[in-house]
Order: sequence, then structure tokens, then C-alpha cells
Amino acid sequence: QYWIRIYQKFDSRCLDLANHCSDLNMMWHLTENDSGEFIPGIKGIKTLRLPVFISTCHEKEYISKESWSHLGQLLNDEFEPSISSVFASRANMLLDEKRFSHSLLESVTAIDLSIEEHIRKSMRDAPENEKYMDSFWKTPLPTRISLVASLAGVSAADIELAISGVMERNKFVHDGDEPGSSVSELVGGILRTVSHLNNEPPLKFPKADASNSLNTE
Repeated sequence: QYWIRIYQKFDSRCLDLANHCSDLNMMWHLTENDSGEFIPGIKGIKTLRLPVFISTCHEKEYISKESWSHLGQLLNDEFEPSISSVFASRANMLLDEKRFSHSLLESVTAIDLSIEEHIRKSMRDAPENEKYMDSFWKTPLPTRISLVASLAGVSAADIELAISGVMERNKFVHDGDEPGSSVSELVGGILRTVSHLNNEPPLKFPKADASNSLNTE
């Protein structure tokens, strides 16, 4: 679970204990209706703060008992994710690490592979028809995305995001335009399109939340 980062211990040289607990969203609970923010002492002014990277996560971000059981079943079934799913997962990991250019490159590779895999599966019962596909494979990737994703029932919004993501990738590769955080939405559209096309067990892209508050759901 790469998204659950190492917790950094409290250091009084950086901030006081009250602010430290506040940053972690600590809560106290006596009963279901009797709770509040846990702030030992008084929150002071953060006059000295060395670089501190605190990243805990909500308990929902951990793999659940149900997920573990499902993973076990997949292992028993000798399930192997498609190559495009592997690239999609890596793209999400890179996006979470804010490595936007690498994430964009991996996600576009994922959707390119996903379209090919989707077509191959669709033509599995008629392999002789592949000889008529040469012109299709030579069309630009945005055209292939638009056609295949539309026929597969992907939302128009995600198709538009995916095509825009390919355009941004081309700008980066051919013109050297370094993508920034704004491509996050485009990568998200690409990854959702890949997940839809692959029709495999759903991809899960968790996000760490700096909180340790009690989950009462």
C-alpha cells in the first residue's frame, strides 16, 4: 500500500504538541454523542517549523477484510491483470507522488495498450478479420480512443479528458512542454477509461488523508 506513507514522530523543535495533534485531526470519544477535538495544552504560534512531512491516513485507506478475501480468490483463480492495468496502476502511483509528466506518459501508454487489448478480445472469435484492421491501427490515438471508448459505453466526459490527455502528452514529448498539476484531471479520465475498457476487477486508486479520526460509518 504505497499510498500510506511513513509517519514522522513528534518533534517539539518543529511545533508544540497541541498543534501536532491538531494537524493529525485527533479526536477524543467517550460515547457516540460525546466527542471533540483532542488538543493537549494550548495551541501556540508556529514560530519554528522545520520541514516536516506528516502523512497518516484514514482507516478506509487500508485494505479491508473483504478486499483481502477478494485478493485471495483472485490468487486462487490465478488472475493476472492486463499489461494496460499494470501501466494504469503505475500512472496513478506517479500521480500520487506528484510526478505529473511521468504519470501522463504512463497513463497514455495504458490507454493505447487497453484499446489494443479490447479490440483483440472483441475479435477473439473471428481472428481472420484482423487482416482488415491495418488502417484502423494507423489512425491517430485520439481517433481510436473516440471510436472504441464510445462503442464501449465510456462517458463522453471521460473520453474528452482522455483525448485531451493524449494531446498534452504530445506537447510534452514533441515540444517539451512540461505538464503540471493541471493534468491530474486528464490522467483521471484516462484511467477511468482504461478501467472501463478492460472489464477486469475494478481498479482502486486510494488517496491518503491526514487524519486519524474515528470511523463511525
